[in-house]
Amino acid sequence: MDDKWYTQKGVEEIRLRIQALIERGARQEGVRLDSYPAVWFDGSSAMPSKGEPWKVEVSSSRMKASESFPPDELGDYMEGLLSGVPGKVRRMVAALKR
Repeated sequence: MDDKWYTQKGVEEIRLRIQALIERGARQEGVRLDSYPAVWFDGSSAMPSKGEPWKVEVSSSRMKASESFPPDELGDYMEGLLSGVPGKVRRMVAALKR
């Protein structure tokens, strides 16, 4: 993943894009997410370390689902390339329906 994503602005841009993807998937599946946004990096405010997976957790009515995204996968998604990110988000949302 390009270094530009390891800046405060880059991390925020990724978080916003993935949050929008999560919300869109939840609407399509009829899942009502809890009112607070997804929790990234186990709630830490620290910047992610290069090469480490980016963990995100979402919740709905006491149910939780999480996924880890490898940096290269996130970088490809942010650049508009084929990526496993949408599939992982679909699996997270589907896990909240159970």
